[in-house]
Amino acid sequence: MNRFIQTISIVCSLSAAFIFSGCKKSEEKKPEGAPQATASTSKTLRRGDIAPQSRPEIQVQGEPVREFEKGKLYVFACWATWSDPSVRAISQLNQFHRNLNSQGVVVTGISIWEADAEGDKPEISASSVRSFIASGRSEKIEYALAVTGKSFYNDWVRNGGVFEVPYIFVVNGDGVLLWTGKPDALTEDMLKYYLTYKP
Repeated sequence: MNRFIQTISIVCSLSAAFIFSGCKKSEEKKPEGAPQATASTSKTLRRGDIAPQSRPEIQVQGEPVREFEKGKLYVFACWATWSDPSVRAISQLNQFHRNLNSQGVVVTGISIWEADAEGDKPEISASSVRSFIASGRSEKIEYALAVTGKSFYNDWVRNGGVFEVPYIFVVNGDGVLLWTGKPDALTEDMLKYYLTYKP
């Protein structure tokens, strides 16, 4: 009798696990080039490090960030046009730009995983971003936009352990990486604090 109960218990547990795994649904459809989330993602670029010198390959809108300037704060927001969370974050980034640009906060959206996996087709990716802007699928993007290239991808995205978008890097005018993470964990008050923060 005990063996029968144990067998039934095991079968029920396995069935529940199978049903649960079948019910899991991805929030968005990623293109072939987008990496899948894994727990083993290595991360060599961390908060407190000097930010890489590499910059995005193509500037689609606004002025490029060539050098970090003292007294300013730089928000690099990695995103993709196919990512619903990235599109939803546009409103928040517009607000950062509107309210804090005059105080020295520079917001740049950087498209990654658009038409390629590792930034090796920036021209095609830039075309996709321009088409997205023209489509009216989101509110108008008011901040600068750029497209990753191979160097930026390797130095920031891969070394930063980024495996999903949107994802933000915050760098001060001395080129120190102060913060990384998802947009919903970043606030205007935090950006104001980082404007004068000395690590």
